[in-house]
Amino acid sequence: MRSKSSKSNKVSKLLEETKQLGNDLLTSRSHLNNAPLLLNTLSNAKHPNAARAEALHSLQAFFVSLLRTGRLESGTHTAEEAKDGGNPEAIYKMWVRSKYQEFRKVVFRIACKESTTGLQVEALNSCMDLVRDERSGEFANSLYFRLCGAMLRCKDETNDILQVLTKKYFQYADVRYYTYVNLETFISRRLQKDGQVVDEAASSDGEDPGRKAVSFHHFVRNAYDVLSSVPPPSSEEEKDGDVVYWRHSADEGEKGSTPVRTGEKRKKDQVSSSKSKQSKPTNPKKRKSAFTKAWLSFLRLELPLDTYKKVLGGLHKQVIPYMSNPILLSDFLTLSYNMGGLISVMALSSLFVLITAHGLEYPDFYNKLYALLEPSIFVAKHRARFFELLDACLKSSHLPAYLAAAFAKKLGRLVLSAPPSGSVVVIALIHNILRRHPSVNHLVHRDGSQSVVAPAVEDGANQGSSTGSAKKVETEQASYKIGEGKLGVDPFQADEPDTAKTDALKSSLWEIDTLRRHYCPAVSRFVESLETDLTVRAKTTEMTISDFSSTSYATIFNEEVGRRLKTVPLAYYHNVPNTLFAESSFEGWSFQDEDQSHPKATGEPETNDGKEMTDTKVLGEVGEEAEQEGSEQDDGDEEEQDYKDSMDEEDSERYSDDSNGSRSRSEQSEGEGWPGPLLKRFRDRYYF
Repeated sequence: MRSKSSKSNKVSKLLEETKQLGNDLLTSRSHLNNAPLLLNTLSNAKHPNAARAEALHSLQAFFVSLLRTGRLESGTHTAEEAKDGGNPEAIYKMWVRSKYQEFRKVVFRIACKESTTGLQVEALNSCMDLVRDERSGEFANSLYFRLCGAMLRCKDETNDILQVLTKKYFQYADVRYYTYVNLETFISRRLQKDGQVVDEAASSDGEDPGRKAVSFHHFVRNAYDVLSSVPPPSSEEEKDGDVVYWRHSADEGEKGSTPVRTGEKRKKDQVSSSKSKQSKPTNPKKRKSAFTKAWLSFLRLELPLDTYKKVLGGLHKQVIPYMSNPILLSDFLTLSYNMGGLISVMALSSLFVLITAHGLEYPDFYNKLYALLEPSIFVAKHRARFFELLDACLKSSHLPAYLAAAFAKKLGRLVLSAPPSGSVVVIALIHNILRRHPSVNHLVHRDGSQSVVAPAVEDGANQGSSTGSAKKVETEQASYKIGEGKLGVDPFQADEPDTAKTDALKSSLWEIDTLRRHYCPAVSRFVESLETDLTVRAKTTEMTISDFSSTSYATIFNEEVGRRLKTVPLAYYHNVPNTLFAESSFEGWSFQDEDQSHPKATGEPETNDGKEMTDTKVLGEVGEEAEQEGSEQDDGDEEEQDYKDSMDEEDSERYSDDSNGSRSRSEQSEGEGWPGPLLKRFRDRYYF
């Protein structure tokens, strides 16, 4: 207990001493020697954070007041006078300037390296105050450049510097501008030095010489985090005049007012800053140009896969609308679009914006889009956005018929292996395609009996008998090889990458007809929308793909549960069945007793009186014996016994003939489990 109380007493005593030193330093010039004492307290990591924070606040107030009054300006004339020793004021300025440089180093080290969050935030705020007040009316980018380098060298998951800047300082236009400029500089050096970061500003000051370069992955991740955290330049704030700057103007430095310039002062500041170096941050075009250069330099890096996906996911919303010339992204997006797979799907959004809004010409766009139609697209993460863009790309009525037919046919082929949610989206897409392009509606109403070989057959009939028949056979063989003109053969070539060579116009959407018997009721009901005549545009409307692209098993189940049914399915029979199969279960078959008067059963010669025997006679019910009366039953049994004896003799002779050879022909054809003689007997008795 004594040790804890004594320790707390020491902490409180040190805190009181630090406060006293700070008050004396700020109130009287005679206590200038308190500045080195406060610097020692601030730089010593063993001291309590409360005392160090108090020293930080006192030193910051002292040096900022000197910066605003211009008494810390350094020059060659002041340095020469201080060396001569004849001017005490020059010596004083040089000494204070040296202490300020030391304070600058200590504050920067705490802001970038120490893990104490509270003290680190205070140090970072002090650094930004020095950036604002170090140069009268200007933004001190030398110190902020080093802060940006510290953000890019961060190896932790949480970048504390970036979090503080995002919450408090990225709202200022000049801070955003110099952030873009500094990032573009760091990335360009990274590309030139082959994996090593070189900070000229830091090395020239001689601060932190033992710093090690960060790995390439961390560098790219930090660069993306910074770029995505900085708000893009907005044109609305330029119109309203609500542009906020962090730096002070030259006439506001002594008053210490807030670094905000809006409304009426904006024109005055632009006129006064047009003659200085600060014209770039105040110029909207310069800010947009810095934003564009920063992103273009970042996209030249070899992005890891996770960062690559993040960039493509937000490029069409966060970058393209604010760039000075979005066409400069065409090379990056076309290369990404040609990679295939998920990368191509994610690049489609940005590429679509460039094509529709900025006039980008991509001749092979639709073939690449056609190649993305794979079964895996139904389980992709960005499938909703992809289907919406696919519908938008096929919306133009100027698309050729073969292209619309190829996409409709490929979507129909994919529906065979798609989940119910994907089937619903495909039906909606095909519905819109058929409505927009009436020339491909024959894919739905085409008769399957139509044949492409018909003209060739007619030509063969018009010529001579031998020549015509030979040409007819050759034509039929050729059409059989290419899969055209034959019933049950689909001429559509699903593996053809060129949409013009798929022969989709010769095919039909038989895949959609299979959905009528889909196991999911929602799909089987929804496919009925294609039965209407979609060429009548006045009575039909396009479907909104966004309403179906987010469909899942859960949404389908909830809709089915909430539906009001007119007829409820029952789990019992209205009429109790008395047979295993009903009469209507087998069309063309009849369940009757065997007719014993057949010539094969009686052994009499078979006669043909002009009436063909029907093939609908079948076996009687197995296991059921017909009740017959008297002598008719005995005569039938004797005839049947004689017939069996004769068949057994024939079977024995056949087995004796084949004893030294292989199995009988009937046994070879029907397998081991069904002997040939027994099969012959079955066929002879029950004639089909």
